[in-house]
Amino acid sequence: VGALTTSDFRFGARPWEMSTIPSISPHGPVGENIAMSIRQEAKSGDKVVIKRIMPRQNEKVNDIWISDKTRFAHHFAAADDRLETPMIRKGGELVAASWDEALSLVADKLKVAGEKAAGLTGERPSNEDLFAFQQLFRKDLKANNVALANARLAGGDVTAQVGIAKDSDLGKLGTGDAILVFASDLLEEAPIWWLRVKQAAERGAKLVVANLRGTRLDKYATFALHYGAGEALTTARQLLDAARVTDSGDGEIREAAETLLNAKNVVAFYGYEGLSYDETDTLAKTLANLLMLKNEAGENHVGRVNNGLVAVWPHNNTQGAWDMGINNMYDPGYKAQKKAGMSAADIYAGVQSGDVSALYVMAADPIGDGLMDGRGSLDFMVVQELFMTDTAKAADVVLPAQSWAERDGTYTNGERRIQRYYPAIAPIGQCRPDWQILQQVGAQAGGSKPVFSAAVLFKKNIGKLKTHKKLDYRSLAKTEDQWPIIGKEDLYYGGTSYENQHGLGVQLASAAESGNVKMFELPDVSADKVGGLALVRTAALYTPGTLINYSDVLAPRIQAPTLYLSEETAGGMGISMGDAVNVKINGASISAEAYVNGVAPDGVALINGVPFHGGILEAQIEKV
Repeated sequence: VGALTTSDFRFGARPWEMSTIPSISPHGPVGENIAMSIRQEAKSGDKVVIKRIMPRQNEKVNDIWISDKTRFAHHFAAADDRLETPMIRKGGELVAASWDEALSLVADKLKVAGEKAAGLTGERPSNEDLFAFQQLFRKDLKANNVALANARLAGGDVTAQVGIAKDSDLGKLGTGDAILVFASDLLEEAPIWWLRVKQAAERGAKLVVANLRGTRLDKYATFALHYGAGEALTTARQLLDAARVTDSGDGEIREAAETLLNAKNVVAFYGYEGLSYDETDTLAKTLANLLMLKNEAGENHVGRVNNGLVAVWPHNNTQGAWDMGINNMYDPGYKAQKKAGMSAADIYAGVQSGDVSALYVMAADPIGDGLMDGRGSLDFMVVQELFMTDTAKAADVVLPAQSWAERDGTYTNGERRIQRYYPAIAPIGQCRPDWQILQQVGAQAGGSKPVFSAAVLFKKNIGKLKTHKKLDYRSLAKTEDQWPIIGKEDLYYGGTSYENQHGLGVQLASAAESGNVKMFELPDVSADKVGGLALVRTAALYTPGTLINYSDVLAPRIQAPTLYLSEETAGGMGISMGDAVNVKINGASISAEAYVNGVAPDGVALINGVPFHGGILEAQIEKV
C-alpha cells in the first residue's frame, strides 16, 4: 500500500507501471539475487531508468534478503559524469575520438610494447570481461603480465581445491554442525552471510569466531577467540595443531578445535582483517588443512555438501578473477603456467623502472588508490572505465565501459556459485561492454575475430575450462521450486521479494569432491607484533568508494574516518571521545575523529572509513 517506501523511490512510480529485470548485486561476495524495477520516463528524455532494487528469491544464496548497500548503491549506473565516448590525448589534452581511431591506437601501442605490456584490473568486471582481459595479453600479445590492481585477500586457488562443496546451502546448517569465522567482520563485509551464520547458530550450529577484536557475531558464538595484534596466524596454527593432537593447545582453543573436528558439517569463512596479502594466503591454507583433517569417524570437512572453505572477498567477483586467471601463477582453470608473469607489485615497480612500457588498466584506479605514483616511465597507458578517475586523467587513451546494468554477464560469488545477470537500461553514450572492447583490441593486434555476444564467449571459452565444463547461459538460467512460495497464486510468504524465474546459478565443484587434494605445505609462523601501538584497519559496509559515493540515500551513512581506542589506551595519549586526530597511514596523513569505548582492545588502535591498508602498522597519531 506504499506505507513502507524508500526515499529515492517514494511517489516515483506505481509498481504496475514498471518492468522487472533480474540481476545480481555488483557489491560484495554474497552474490545477492536482485530484481531491478525499470520504467521509461519523459523527464529523463524518454530513457529507461532504474527506479528501485528489490530482492529476488534464491534460498541457497540470499533467501529473500538483500543488504542496504545492494538496495541503494545502484545510482552510479546512471550518473551524469559517466564516460560516454573514447578519448585520446592530443596536444596534452584528452579529446573525444572515434572507436576505430582509439582501438587502432591501443592495438598498435600494445604490439610495439610486446612482452613489456602489462594489464591491471579491478575485481568488479564479469567473468567474460576478465577472461577476455587475460586472453588479450596471454594469447594475442604473448605478454603474460596480468594481475589484480589492489588485491587484499589471497586463496582463490585454495578455495578451488577445498571450497564449499557443490549444492551446499548455509540455510541447512544447524544442530550437529559447526561454523568458523576467522579474521572477518561479516556484518560489515557481507551482511547476508552474517544473517545466515547467525540463523545457523540459532538453529543449534556451534559457532567459532576468531578475531583480534569483538564483533557482533560474538553474541552468538560458542567460542569467541580473541588474539593479540599480529597473532592471527599463530592462533590459526594452534587450532590446527589442537585438532591434530587433542591434548595440545590451551583450554578454549582445544575445545574449539575438537568442536570443529567432530562436527557433522563445517563451513569456514576467512577474511583479511589485520593481515597482509601474503598472510591471508597462509591463513587460507592453514584453515584448509584443518578442514582436511579426519576425525575419529574417518570423515573430514571437504568435498561433501555443506562443508568447505569460503573466502570473504572484498568485491563481487574476486573469485571469478581467480578462476579466469587474473594472477601471475595460473592460466584460467588453475592450470599452472610454464612461465609466470609479473605480479601487481612487479608491474608497479616496472612502471617506475621502465620494465613496463605499456599499461592497460580496467575497472581500477591505482593512481587514485595510491598504489602507483603517476605514470612513472610509461610510454603508453590506456584506461577502460566508467568514470574519469585519477588514473584515467593520466592516460593516453580512455575507453568508456558499460556498467553491469547495461549489459549481460556472469559473476562468481564467494561460495563459488556462478550467476547470470541481464541488461536493464540502454547503454550510455557510446560505451561498450568490457569484453567486447578487449576482443576488438585483440583482433586489431592480430588475434581472432571477436564473438558477437557474452553468451557465445562464455560457451566457447569459459564453458570449456576444466573447472567450468559444460556450463553455459542456459544452465545458469535454470530454476526450480523454492520454499517459501513467492509470487504465485498460492502465495505463502514473500515480503518484498520477487520470484526467481531467470536462474538460480550453478555452484562449481571443488577439486576435493573428486578426492584429489592433499594437505598444503605451510611456512613457519610466529607472532608479528609492531614496536608500539598497533594500527589495524577494520571494514565498514559504507566505506567511501567510486560506486557507493553516487547514492544520495547512503550519503548520510558513509563512514567518516574514525579511530577507535580503549579508555586505557586513549587516556595514556591524552585523547578523549570526539577529539580530532591525525593518523599517518602509508605516508599519508588522515584526519579522523576519536571514538573511545570498549570497541578496541587495549594496545590496539582500530580505524575505518579510510582507504585500504593491509597488515598491522605502528600507529602514528597526533591530537589536533
